[in-house]
Amino acid sequence: MSEQGDSQRAPQPGADSPNDDAGPSETAARAIAARDADERPLGVSLLVWLYWFWAGAITLVLLGFAIGEGPVPMSGETIPRAEALSRVLPVLVPMGLAVLGAALALSLRRAWARPAVLLPVALAAFGPALSGVASGIGDMVLGALALLPILAALVWYLYFRSGVTAYFARLKAEEEAGPGA
Repeated sequence: MSEQGDSQRAPQPGADSPNDDAGPSETAARAIAARDADERPLGVSLLVWLYWFWAGAITLVLLGFAIGEGPVPMSGETIPRAEALSRVLPVLVPMGLAVLGAALALSLRRAWARPAVLLPVALAAFGPALSGVASGIGDMVLGALALLPILAALVWYLYFRSGVTAYFARLKAEEEAGPGA
């Protein structure tokens, strides 16, 4: 056993201590970064990456339609690019904006991110039917039925999973407290 008591041990290298070379703001920044890294649930972190990927994919699709050449195969038929763009824009633009908003809300840790996450999935499920892009009633029903389990799983995860609801409750309390708190 060493001669020094537990309270008199020398600090370990790299450990935060009051006698560090780091100033108070740097130590506070490290503490906040450590808290933030531990605070966000893994599923929410995965949703952040998924929604940024989804936003990039929608952007690439829109760019492909805008700067491509020739006819476009759509719903089993080849149609002129201008007509394809007029069919796709009413669905992809609102969905792209909703995905971008959800990605930003999740990244910036906003309490209103939960409904923002659900909106793009709902638009993906019902958007083609509402905008008339789907070629038939069967396509509309199958598209909605395929995405409804995903929507239900997201609702369960975001609104009923205890760790996630506590995370969003903490975000809401921080937003209500204001930026200086």
